[in-house]
Amino acid sequence: MMIEGLEEIQQRGLVRSTRIRKLIHPPIGLSAVTLAIRIRTYRCPGCRQRWTQPVDKACVGRSKLSRTARHWALKSVVIDKMSIHVIAKNLATSWNTVCTAVLDLGRRLPTGWSIHDRRR
Repeated sequence: MMIEGLEEIQQRGLVRSTRIRKLIHPPIGLSAVTLAIRIRTYRCPGCRQRWTQPVDKACVGRSKLSRTARHWALKSVVIDKMSIHVIAKNLATSWNTVCTAVLDLGRRLPTGWSIHDRRR
């Protein structure tokens, strides 16, 4: 992996450590799915600066839910009219985790968007 922010060096970082981060993914059938993502820590051989592998495509910040699980939870609330309690039970996580993710994702949606705007 190339060093971010140190383009002038053009060296590959050395892998220093690896840790596993578990993310909750939408259920398949009736069983919850947990993703195990390997996150590597790299070190620059020249200046000894350290950085970690980005996981922005898999999850938002330090969230326990994957991006797909967040969208699934929001869809379940809005379209399927499921309660937060049932969604949390299906994802095998806490009510607070699901509620926070749904509210956060709902706030980020465009405010003027409507399903009827897509009709021709």
